Amino acid sequence: MASSTRKPTSSSTPCGVGKEVNMPNRKHAVLGALALIALTALVAAGAISAGGTDEAAEISPVGQRLEGTWTTTVNLVDPPPGVDTSFRALNTFTESGELLVSSSVGMPSLRSLAHGEWLRTGNRRFASTFVFFRFDPTGRFIGTQKVHRTIRLQRRLDVFNSTDVIEIIDPNGNVLRTFGATEVGERLTIRRLAHDEGDSDSSARGDDD
Repeated sequence: MASSTRKPTSSSTPCGVGKEVNMPNRKHAVLGALALIALTALVAAGAISAGGTDEAAEISPVGQRLEGTWTTTVNLVDPPPGVDTSFRALNTFTESGELLVSSSVGMPSLRSLAHGEWLRTGNRRFASTFVFFRFDPTGRFIGTQKVHRTIRLQRRLDVFNSTDVIEIIDPNGNVLRTFGATEVGERLTIRRLAHDEGDSDSSARGDDD
């Protein structure tokens, strides 16, 4: 009786041949994945570089300065009793970083002219600190008042907003009280009078009216 076991025909696939046939496809897939990763990395690097460029442009110092005189409106938050809660002030910022401040607070004899310093801390951001002497109605020195400000210059560059921390200090340097304030400042600009424009030639010649 003939055996029912059939021998493999020549068309049967030998062991391992199928894996060899699939190897080129697998290599192509790996290479494609690597290329995609490299492209993604390049795009990300470009985005970071562009972002850094934009940020650098945003914090360009051109025009972002405080030099000059500003009129501010000050609103105190929880001030001591008897102190004006809202008043105006004049701030003069020098190019070299100094600051002078005077205010419209009643009884100007009770305080001196304020002196301080300012600096730029970032994109349209500044910090300043100023201090003035305090006196009682008899003229006796009773301490100082120190104001620390965080200033944000608006995009138009002629208005700023600030958040203040104010310290009342006794003659020995002890802080007696701390409270806050907000300010809105507007840059003081020069308004040329109409007749001045026609006087430039005569001024150059030294003519007098």
